[in-house]
Amino acid sequence: MKKKFDHIGAVFQYKKKQLIQNMTAKTLVSSLVLSSLVLTSNASIAAPVQLNTAAPNVYVVKKGDTLWHIAGLFLQKPWLWPQIWVKNSYIKNPNLIYPNDRILICKDQKNTLIGKDEGDGCTGVISRASGLQTAEILPRIRVQSLPDSIPLIPLKNIQVWLNHATIIPATSIKSTPYVIGAENGRLASAIGQKVYVSGQGLDVGQRYAVYKTMQPYILRRQDKTTVNAGTELVQTASGIVTDVQKGIATLELTKSYNEEVKQKDLVLPEQTNSLPGLFTPTPASISSGNIIRIAGAVSNAAKHSVVTIDQGSAQGVEVGQVFDITQNAVTYSDLDKRVVQLPTEKVGQLMIFRTFNQVSYGYILESRIPIQLGAKIQAPE
Repeated sequence: MKKKFDHIGAVFQYKKKQLIQNMTAKTLVSSLVLSSLVLTSNASIAAPVQLNTAAPNVYVVKKGDTLWHIAGLFLQKPWLWPQIWVKNSYIKNPNLIYPNDRILICKDQKNTLIGKDEGDGCTGVISRASGLQTAEILPRIRVQSLPDSIPLIPLKNIQVWLNHATIIPATSIKSTPYVIGAENGRLASAIGQKVYVSGQGLDVGQRYAVYKTMQPYILRRQDKTTVNAGTELVQTASGIVTDVQKGIATLELTKSYNEEVKQKDLVLPEQTNSLPGLFTPTPASISSGNIIRIAGAVSNAAKHSVVTIDQGSAQGVEVGQVFDITQNAVTYSDLDKRVVQLPTEKVGQLMIFRTFNQVSYGYILESRIPIQLGAKIQAPE
């Protein structure tokens, strides 16, 4: 792999690093499904976690459920789920939850606990929380495939932005291979069509993705400096290189994503991202930020929308962090014709599912009203 990427320039070095990170993550998980949650120590319940007043004593998991939905049924603050969940360390993959599992609320002398009924009810949940194991429950491996377990958030709603989009440094654009034409003189995105790519380092038999270029992210930080956080790319097609001659590669398209392939579209190694193994709902660690882009070029975001925030891994943002979303209410004129600004209000929540150096992708978990571009984010209360 190293030999392949050494000839491509800065952007391919960047993509290589990203691919290696993805491969490392995939050794921990096979998909978002395996990334449902990771737990803190069973014995360390950091602070009282408040249950919803209508929380069920028993909940039977259904196909189509997500961990966020289930956590919201039980807790007023779903991101605190790892503090109250009790795992069974005697079974393989004890953190996963499957359809038809029975989730119980149990109480010992000090704490309220939530755990899976392993056939021994709350007696077993309490014993496992204390580090003990009831004699009746023997070590066992569940005969069920990992993709059957419930995800944290719906994978289908973020798939495009997980696997078919990326952000690369602005300095890498010039050195990235790009489309110059097609075999019949007309560019399209039909499977089987051959397009020609100019650039170094493309190898016969290897898979590559074609990306259209979006607007760069130009950020203005609090110290009044301006940062180019990179250019967003969205995948339009992918294919296999069948020939390379004199710096021109022939790319035969094998997949299309309902977008036309155009001249100057960029070509990069095809990527497959999965959420890292330590994907868990946690409160955000940074104090504030803003929503700077809404996927789909729409003016407002709502529940299930994907947005970009102006904070990234360099600022401490991590996958799984949860933010409150706030925005100013509308202004109006009072009886004296004075313009009055109504107070800032919480209008929703988002969860981070992918980070870059200076920006991150977030998934809107809840929204009371349409969320505007420029809305603020902050650590949840």
